[in-house]
Parts: sequence; structure tokens; C-alpha cells
Amino acid sequence: MCMKKTLLFFEYYKSTLPINLGFSVIGLMQGAAVFLTLFSTIGLFTAILFKEAFNKNQYYFYYNNGLNKVQLISFCFIMNVLISISITVL
Repeated sequence: MCMKKTLLFFEYYKSTLPINLGFSVIGLMQGAAVFLTLFSTIGLFTAILFKEAFNKNQYYFYYNNGLNKVQLISFCFIMNVLISISITVL
């Protein structure tokens, strides 16, 4: 994978992170395990729904650079799972 695509994956991930964290903080009141579960699943789903509703045209930028929506969402999910696992292990 070239460096440009890697940077684009991380740029998309950074754009979903504030919405995901904002939603997942609700679970922090219930404990760290609930927070990490929300962060990996429902928080990401909420962030993607938000992007679909309000920033749908951004996907054209990524598509023109060789990345489709499935690749972007999969990358975000994998990153969230890896972050959650590494926090759990620590």
C-alpha cells in the first residue's frame, strides 16, 4: 500500500474519531469495558451514520484517490478494535 493511501486512511479515521469518542464517553459512566465496547462498535456506527447524513460528498474525494467506502469503514473498525484490545491488555 502506498504512503498516500495510508495517509488518506488515517485522515478518514481522524474525521470519525471525535464523533465516536463523544458518543462513547456515555459508556464511561458504566465502566471502562462498556466504554471500549461502545468505542469499537456502536460509537463507530454512529460516526459513520453522521458522516453519511452530513458529509456524503467527502466520499468522492476518497473514491477518486482509489479508496472505496468499505475499505474506509473496515480500516476504522480494525483500528478501533486494535486500540480497544491494546488498552484492555495494558
